Amino acid sequence: MTLTRKIWIDIVRGFCILAILLHHTEMYFVGEAVIDYRLYVDNALCTFFFISGYLFYKDKSFDIKYKFRSIVRTIIIPYFIFISVIAFPKAIIHGEFTSISDIILSILLGQESWFITALAIAEIIFSILLHYSQYHKWILPVGVITTLAIIIGFNENEFLLAHNYWNIKDGLLAVIFLYIGYLYHQKESVIDAINQIYYIIILALLVVSKIIIIKYGIECYLGPVFINHFSIFFIDNFLAILLVTKLCKYLPNVKPISWMGSHVIVYYFLCGGVPLLLSISAHKLGFNYDGIYLKVIIMLISVYLCSTLLTWIIYKYFPWATGRTSYSI
Repeated sequence: MTLTRKIWIDIVRGFCILAILLHHTEMYFVGEAVIDYRLYVDNALCTFFFISGYLFYKDKSFDIKYKFRSIVRTIIIPYFIFISVIAFPKAIIHGEFTSISDIILSILLGQESWFITALAIAEIIFSILLHYSQYHKWILPVGVITTLAIIIGFNENEFLLAHNYWNIKDGLLAVIFLYIGYLYHQKESVIDAINQIYYIIILALLVVSKIIIIKYGIECYLGPVFINHFSIFFIDNFLAILLVTKLCKYLPNVKPISWMGSHVIVYYFLCGGVPLLLSISAHKLGFNYDGIYLKVIIMLISVYLCSTLLTWIIYKYFPWATGRTSYSI
């Protein structure tokens, strides 16, 4: 049976990847984040995890073998393909090239693309929990709570920091947002029935949470996880996800945005290299930031156009590299 594609999902992911492109454009073109990371970047990343969890929910029994094959095909194989192409020039440009063996080892340990590897880990853990919860329903919530306890309890553990292979820390954190997305889908009709006035309150609370985060210097960074106040972090991201999801359900199909969302995995692999190379080129041509944010917007448009062209080429001529399915991230 063919599933009807939910365009709002692509719109959400499209806006989120655009936010990541903006952040990377600022970092490479300006040399630092002009807009504070904590105002939107962690929200965009957690929303990606939320959407992945949303797509886990089905009105039928969970097939763990099918899901594992999907994870391998749409996440793990594209990771090895794209990173094998990107890792070497990336190391050379950043002046971090030591040896080919070191780069190969870094790829095998899942340290070359933190988000993709963390997503793979999170989906594997969540799949196992979901599979066994079909026999004992308590396994899923208890498993997620245990995951939360581990990530909080071992947040600053030296061993885990030194051996964060396949970005297990971010993967454990992502499991929480996968579960939130799963529950949201399960109760979607009830949540969508919430009166608009409550969303105005949610917006106000989100503004308050951002003020608290900035005023009190609360750290909310991912890749790897660096959070010093988990309560505020989860409240802030939950509010942001509710608002973004609700807004995108009302928006018309903005095709440039939804197209980004439906091809998001390739955009993610390109979201570092393209801003970096375009920024280097711009600087050599004398086009520098100089405190004029309009120049960042111009660079972002250039990054978007270049990334979109490359993504189109990859999907048209190298679709096997993407492992694409209807709703793969």
